[in-house]
Amino acid sequence: MKTWTAVTLALSIAISSSLSERCFSQAFLLQKPMMTANRGTSRPSASHSQLFAATPDDSSSISILKGCKLTYFGIPGRGEAIRLALAIGGVEFEDHRVPFPAWGKVKPTTPWGAVPVLKLADGSQLAQARSVLRFVGRHTSLYPVEEPLLAQRVDELMDALEDLGSHH
Repeated sequence: MKTWTAVTLALSIAISSSLSERCFSQAFLLQKPMMTANRGTSRPSASHSQLFAATPDDSSSISILKGCKLTYFGIPGRGEAIRLALAIGGVEFEDHRVPFPAWGKVKPTTPWGAVPVLKLADGSQLAQARSVLRFVGRHTSLYPVEEPLLAQRVDELMDALEDLGSHH
């Protein structure tokens, strides 16, 4: 089940990051229950809600995200995938949405002069959308850390869909 969770999340995240919000909504609406192999037999996978339920193996893993603050504009864009991953992962976070007129004052406070930025409780600022997304995924069991080939495929899909979105 974790394999399909990671692949489904990556697809949803990549679509939300790269394509329009409409396409993202359609991806969720079109998702059908998947079949997973179980020792030579096929069985229906878990329900849609179970596929997106994070089950961290270690509660200390998610604790690094406790009290975090995501800073991004009040639009979906590159911040939406991180918002989704935090929500799906069951992380309570502050969703700081910067009004466009205030951006000039906020920009110099960010690590790279860009958002999204995830600020951890210890004051660390994490930047670059896909890097932050993988970080959140790793700490909420939404990214396949224990399966390097699957992790590469998730990254590949995210990058490919980012490329597609940049051509529009």
